[in-house]
Formats: sequence, structure tokens, C-alpha cells
Amino acid sequence: MLALLIAPILTSLCHAGEPPAPKVTPAASIPPAATNPGGVHLTAREPFKQAIPAAAYSIELRPVPGSADGTIKPFFMSATEITWDAFDTYIYRLDDDAGKAPPATVGAVAVTRPSKPYLPPDRGFGHEGYPAMTMSFENAKAFCVWLSAHSGKTYRLPTEQEWEHAARGGATAPATERPATERPATEKPATEKPATEKPATEKPAADKPATEKPSESAPAAAGLGETSWFEANSDASTHPVAKKKANALGLFDMLGNVREWCVGPDGKGVARGGGYIDPAEKVTVTAREPSSPKWNASDPQIPKSTWWLADGPFVGFRIVCEDESPAKPDAKTK
Repeated sequence: MLALLIAPILTSLCHAGEPPAPKVTPAASIPPAATNPGGVHLTAREPFKQAIPAAAYSIELRPVPGSADGTIKPFFMSATEITWDAFDTYIYRLDDDAGKAPPATVGAVAVTRPSKPYLPPDRGFGHEGYPAMTMSFENAKAFCVWLSAHSGKTYRLPTEQEWEHAARGGATAPATERPATERPATEKPATEKPATEKPATEKPAADKPATEKPSESAPAAAGLGETSWFEANSDASTHPVAKKKANALGLFDMLGNVREWCVGPDGKGVARGGGYIDPAEKVTVTAREPSSPKWNASDPQIPKSTWWLADGPFVGFRIVCEDESPAKPDAKTK
């Protein structure tokens, strides 16, 4: 909790002098995802690893199939949230120091980088293997441009539609999460009660008051703990990536740990999936928080930093690589 209290003060020093670049070491190896869990039909495309220049570290990217209706095309997504192991090279310019500076532009887009933080921006939560955080939407986008310049591939942030599709393991949204007009005619709304059920006012006096009923969210929270870090189990801190169960596509921490930057329909940043500070009901595939000025309210600089969020130690990101290979028929992973 002390780290959270002093966080705005640390972030306000972001534009101060340049510290020695930290040593980047590989994160703990990512455990392999289960083979075709849940019967999801994956494309024939294989996972691959993107090396980070000037660092003994690679980002694993896994194939995400397109949607059945064709509105979402196949793409690759990083198996985990981007960690400090990769982000350090970008923000501390370790590739420049190693004589591996990227091209100045990617197409018509300039390769830009944030100011170097004077103090570690990890807020004391942990560094190696932990998700990078506190970066602005623009900072996360700039990382994608930088990595594209180095790799020759097209990296970017996912759209909200792509992110939710991947978070669901490539599956269609359950009927209960769709508007009532899209539900099967035989499905009753959750608010409907059987005709034989008595109104609350007619229940026997022996019944317990509603306030004494067990929490209906308890089972959901228990299941969430197998895959996610959130308010009930995080101890108010982020945790190393890939320590919980992966989803059906082999993607870790899609819910919880840090909220993840996505591109909204209007092109602005939206944080999806909830994070370590959020209660279970806000750690869902539909959870979304549009970028807010409140996330940088305590930054004393004028103008305020466009790269770092003084009050946003809960947001990070993962990346997407556009699938530019020829289309192949879907096939079950054996």
C-alpha cells in the first residue's frame, strides 16, 4: 500500500535525469498452453516468438482464429501482457546503446519514445516477469511502432472487438451476455421467476432475510481465482505473468492483473478486462474503462506527461501482430 501512496510522486519525476539502463534478463519461461482445450478450432498457423533487440528475451505470440461471420480476421496475440523485460529495452533505449537503433519511421509513422523515467515505474510491485504498467495509451501504441520498425512485421494494439474475441477463447458470447432480443425464444430472462414461486412477501417467516443469503458472486469469484489476479487475491499488487491458467487459446491473464489498452471504436484508448485492484464483478470479458484524465490528475508537470500516468498503476497492454500469411483452412490442433 505504501507503493500506491507514493506512486504519484515517483511518476512526477519521469522527466528528470537519465538513470543507468537496467539489465534486462529473460522472464521465467511460459508454461505451454493445453492442446486445443475446449474443442476450439484453431487455424493451421503456429505460435511464434518475437525477439526483443538487445535483450535475451522474446515475446510469444499465439494464433487467434477469425470469427465465424468473418467480421474478425485471424491474427496473432501475445500470450501474456507485455512485461518490463521487453518494455525496458524500448523506454531505456537499450537497442540504441547496443548499436541496434530502429529505422526512423515505419511507413509514414515516426518511431518515437517516451522520456526515460528517473525512478523505476514498476511502483515496487516487481520487475522481471511482471507486466509493464502506468504507460499511457500513446506510449503503448509507440511501443508497437518501435517493435514493428525492428521486426518488419505489423504490430499494434488490439481493437476492442479483437480483444474480447480473444478473451472468450475465440468463442461466441453466451446467450445470457447478449441483449434479450438476441436470446433464444426458449430462454427466460434472469429476472423471470417460475409461476409457482411465491413473492418475497409471502415467504414463510422462517426464511432468512435477503441480507443473510450467501453471496451469489462467491462461486464466480472462486472460479476467477484460477485464471486471474483481482481484488480478492492480488494483495493490492500485480503478479508475474503466466502464473494462472491460460484460456482456450493459450492466452494468460486476459482478465485481471492489469487492465489492457485497446483501441475503441472512436480510435481512443479503452482499458479492458479489469485488473488487480478490481472486484470480481468488474473482472469480466465485457469490462471496459475509457481513458480518463483522472488517471494522470496528480502529475504536476505543465503540460502533463503524454507518456506516463501518475495515477494509473493498474493499466498495461498486450500486442497483436497482423496475420499477413495466405489464408489456410481451419483445422483442429492435434
